[in-house]
Amino acid sequence: MGSVPRLPNFFLLGAGRSGTTSLHQQLARHPQVFMSPIKEPTFFCDFFGMKNPWDYVQLFQAASDEPVVGECSHAYLSCATSAPMLKAYTPQAKFVVVFRNPADRAYSLYSWMVAAGNEWLCPFEKALEAEERRIRDPRFFRRNPQYFYNYLYFRSGLYGQQVARYAKLFPRSQFLFLRFEELASNMRGVLERICRFLGVDPGFYPGDLPAANISHQVRSTRLQYWLRRRLEPALVKLRLYALRPAIDRLAGWNVLAQRPAPLAPATRIELGDRYREDLEVLERLTGVDTSTWRGSPTSPSSRRGSSNSPSSHLQGSGPYRLKW
Repeated sequence: MGSVPRLPNFFLLGAGRSGTTSLHQQLARHPQVFMSPIKEPTFFCDFFGMKNPWDYVQLFQAASDEPVVGECSHAYLSCATSAPMLKAYTPQAKFVVVFRNPADRAYSLYSWMVAAGNEWLCPFEKALEAEERRIRDPRFFRRNPQYFYNYLYFRSGLYGQQVARYAKLFPRSQFLFLRFEELASNMRGVLERICRFLGVDPGFYPGDLPAANISHQVRSTRLQYWLRRRLEPALVKLRLYALRPAIDRLAGWNVLAQRPAPLAPATRIELGDRYREDLEVLERLTGVDTSTWRGSPTSPSSRRGSSNSPSSHLQGSGPYRLKW
C-alpha cells in the first residue's frame, strides 16, 4: 500500500437501477481494478453525498499498483453539475454508462425507494404526478430524505439530456455505452467489453456471476416510510438505540421476498411516448439502439412529453448537443 492514496481514473456513471451494483461488485473482484469499498460516494455533486475531500481520498487508500482505480455514483449522470466537476478534476478519466428502458428504470427506482422507506406516495402513478410539484418546491429540495433526483422518476431518466452534458466536455473515446438487456442476458460478455475498454485482462471472470440489488415489493408503503424516516430517526434522537433492531425486523417483515407487480401497461405506453424525443437524442449521441423503448411519435403523450421539459436547474445550460 502506498503512502499517498491513489485517486480514481474510472467512473461507472449509472444509470441508477440499471445493474450498476452488480458491475461494481464484479469489477471490484478483478485484480487489476480497485473499486471504492463504498458504492455511491457521490463526491462530485454540489448538493448531495460526501463533501469532505479527505474522506473521499481515503476511500482509495488501499489501492496499490492496479492500473484502474474507480468508483460508482449514479448521481453523476443526473446531477447537472457533475460533468463539469469531473472535467475539472479528472479530464482523462474513462466512463461506463449502462442504459435501461427508462420506463422500467423509473418503476424500478420507485420500487427501490419504497422498499428503502424513502417514498410515501402510492401507487407509482401518484408519485409521477407529484413530480411537477416536487421540482418546484424549494422546501422539498432541501428537506427530502434522499437524493433529490431519485424522486423525479421521469426526469431522472432523460438520458439524452444527461449524456449531452458530457458530450460538451469530453471526447467520445473516453466513454463506453451499454444496454441493460446486454448485462441481464450476458454479464460475462459485458464485463469482458468493459475490461477491454479499461485495458485490463478480459479473461478473468470464472464461475457464476449473480445479479445484485434486486427490487422487492412491500406490504405497506406508508408503514415502511414511517418506520425508516419517522420512527427510526426519533429513536436515534432520543438515544434509544436498543430499539433499532426491532425496527429493522419490522421493516424486514414489511418487505416481501417477491418482485413488485408489473408496471401497468398504460403507464408504460405513456412513459415510452414521453421519453421518445430524449431517446432519439441519446441514440444520435451514443449509437445505442433505443427503438424498442420509444413510443409512437403521433401519440398525445409523446407531444406532451416534449413540452414537459425539465427546469433549467435540471437541464444545465444550453441546448442539447446532437453530435459527438
